[in-house]
Amino acid sequence: MPKINIFKALIFLIVFVFTFILRAHNYDRTPVATHLDEMLYAWSGLYLIETGVPVSWSTLDYPKRAEVYKGKIDYKGGPPETYVTLFSPWLDEPPLFSLIVGSFAKFYGADRTDFIPSSYIRIPAVIFAGITSVFIFLIAKMVSGYWTGILVMLIYGTTPIMVFASRTALPENLIALLYVILAFILLKFYQKPRMLYLLPIPFLVGIAGLSKPTGFFLLFIAVYIIFKKIFEIEGMRIAFKKVIFLILATIP
Repeated sequence: MPKINIFKALIFLIVFVFTFILRAHNYDRTPVATHLDEMLYAWSGLYLIETGVPVSWSTLDYPKRAEVYKGKIDYKGGPPETYVTLFSPWLDEPPLFSLIVGSFAKFYGADRTDFIPSSYIRIPAVIFAGITSVFIFLIAKMVSGYWTGILVMLIYGTTPIMVFASRTALPENLIALLYVILAFILLKFYQKPRMLYLLPIPFLVGIAGLSKPTGFFLLFIAVYIIFKKIFEIEGMRIAFKKVIFLILATIP
């Protein structure tokens, strides 16, 4: 068992805590709380949890009979406020991410007929970003060493656009986490091809796809890397079989 370097572990902990605090500081205020894309998932998830039917706004051409509300929505009679048209059932996106943010809104007692506070629904995104930073460190460390991993984690956690984007309640932040986990697994597989590394991939792709359809594109990355590596070692036939297994395992 490799010895733990106390100094390096302390540096990692300091950087992780510093960037996490930076990301979490005023997370409910910046970006501004009137981000309607966040409300898209929050309303859908909260309605789905409480009524069993997703309801939210949309830019798609829903039939008139699907319209359930049109007008102003605010928070307890004050700001933030917006004007929207809500549709039921809302079918723009898969339900998983909506259920995640809706669960947090439900936990904090949000009213589905109100503008849902960002302080409720951005908590999952902040947590996802913290875990993402750890896997970014692990990938960089695996490729270029410990100090490169620390530097990359620090850059990810202090670049303003990454800090602000990673705290928004949008499915891309969950997909980003799943992507870096997938990248870490594929690197491990590339170094030492084992069937064990393939087992979590359909699960990761499935979660990403159920958060937003673009998440299913992670499968193409996995298929390419796995096919290339197995083809080099065992040839076309075995590579083809394992890739087919991966695709079929993702379908359910």
